Order: sequence, then structure tokens, then C-alpha cells
Amino acid sequence: MVHLYTALGLICALLAANAIAARVPFQAVLWAALAMLIDGTDGNFARRWQVKQWVPQFDGRKLDDIIDFLNYTFLPVFFAYQFEIVQGSWTAVLFPVLLVSAYGFCSDSAKTADGFFTGFPSYWNGVVLYLYWLKWPAWLAGTLILLLVILTLVPTRYISLNQTVPFKKLTIALLLVWAAALLWIILSDFSHPDPRLLYASLFFPAYYFLASLYLHFTTRRVAG
Repeated sequence: MVHLYTALGLICALLAANAIAARVPFQAVLWAALAMLIDGTDGNFARRWQVKQWVPQFDGRKLDDIIDFLNYTFLPVFFAYQFEIVQGSWTAVLFPVLLVSAYGFCSDSAKTADGFFTGFPSYWNGVVLYLYWLKWPAWLAGTLILLLVILTLVPTRYISLNQTVPFKKLTIALLLVWAAALLWIILSDFSHPDPRLLYASLFFPAYYFLASLYLHFTTRRVAG
């Protein structure tokens, strides 16, 4: 049942893809948000009921990685392509996003033993959503995407929201505030969010990067 719960993320991905193809971004983001909720809770269920002990022949982590690649990389790239977040020749920056993310998901060093990601984790859904709202010119949006592609390959450690121990309580508290702010933006006026709330919500991405850099340089590395 826990693996079935995880697999529901595939249904969310299909429905999100259908909404993107139909050019209904609001519905696409809602399905993506539901997929994130499932992804953020299934690990706790798996540990609580010790699914590896009861179903040792099934690789739940592999299932999770397949679903995460769809929801955190492929669908955000499809969204960015369909809604022209980058246009013209800058559209090509979306291609390496798929490639480096696939590399990251298949790398043995993608996550350390002490619960950090190695390289920028594939949080492309958040990146693309902000770029959709901010409506930056193609060159600026494309430059940011290229920078994050490069950071995916740089072995800097980044906080895992549910596994990194240092700052965990603070991270979860700020994450919940951020999620509430995003939900308010999505439900209040998705297409034309209040600029003040939108820019204020960037507090969490800023915290995430700064805290990750701090921990990268101040904590001992443990190989995955």
C-alpha cells in the first residue's frame, strides 16, 4: 500500500501533462503540488512500516526516482516549453536540463550518507513556476537555467528537506510558511500574483541556497 501511495505520483504526472498540453497552467500546478505532497510524505510511511523488510524484492527508491524525474524535471521542462518561458534560440537551454537531471538521478553520489544532495537537486518545478510568474526576458530566464544546469554538476552539497539533520526544524518550519505563501498565491490570483507576496516568498529559496552553502563548508563530508 505504501508503494501504491508512492505510485499515485504517476497519475498526478499524467494529469499535469494533460493540463500543460491543454494550456491550463493552473490545473497543471495543482496536480504538480499534489505530486510533491505525496513525494514529501511517502518516505515517512515507508520508514514507519518498514516496507523494505516486508517487500525486500521491490525497489521503492527506484520507483521514487522514476516518479521524481517526471514530476521534478520532465514536466517542468514541458511546462517551460509549452508556455514559452524561454523563446527563440534560448529554448535550447531546456535540453541540458533533461540530460543533467537524468545524470544526477543515476549517479551513486547524488545523495550523501548524511542526507545531503550532491549538486543542485532537480527542483525545476519551483524554478519554472517562479519564472512563469516573474516573466523575465528569455535571455535572463535562460541564463538562470544554464547556471543551475552547471550547479547540478558541481559537487556542492545541498539540504535534503526531509533528511538533512542540521537546521532541520528551522528548514521544515520555513518550508511550511513558504508552502502556505505559494498556496495563497496559486489560489488567489494565479495568473497575476501580487508582486509583494511573490517577491517576499523568495525568502525560502534564498534561505535554502545560503544554508546549503554554509553547511557545505562547515560540516564534515560523508560519502554516500
